[in-house]
Amino acid sequence: MTDKRIIIATITAHSGHEGYVAERIERLAALTRQESGCLRYEVYRDPTNAAVTLIYEVWSSHADWRHHVATDHLQAFKKEVLTDRGSMQVEILRHDSEP
Repeated sequence: MTDKRIIIATITAHSGHEGYVAERIERLAALTRQESGCLRYEVYRDPTNAAVTLIYEVWSSHADWRHHVATDHLQAFKKEVLTDRGSMQVEILRHDSEP
């Protein structure tokens, strides 16, 4: 049985902050793609709503995903974006076993 994690993160920028949030997402994506265990990290922008971005993530294990959640670059993103410029919803689509 695999321990792979598939994550969908939906980030919604608050009105007037769309460009700032998009820039921070690109910075986050570049750093995250370099992480051990990151198998896929794709950013999709809603073509009809500039405020909405979907991130599709695949991690090789629960431990790798938990490490990502604790990284300095994700924590900085949360502080810079999620405090007053946007919101994020995270869904775990697949988890075959828990540690």
